Amino acid sequence: MNNNNLKEKNFEEDIERWLLKEGGYERGFQMTYNKDLALDTIVLRDFITATQPKE
Repeated sequence: MNNNNLKEKNFEEDIERWLLKEGGYERGFQMTYNKDLALDTIVLRDFITATQPKE
């Protein structure tokens, strides 16, 4: 077995790949991620706009 396949980086990439392809996750962008709120404010705004009716 190749030791390169056992590195943590490969493991992390495999998990990310699965989450994006099979897990329903979307890749975020560091530019729009708010560390203080621990969320992507653009994704939040788009989610609210798409799921909440206007009153």
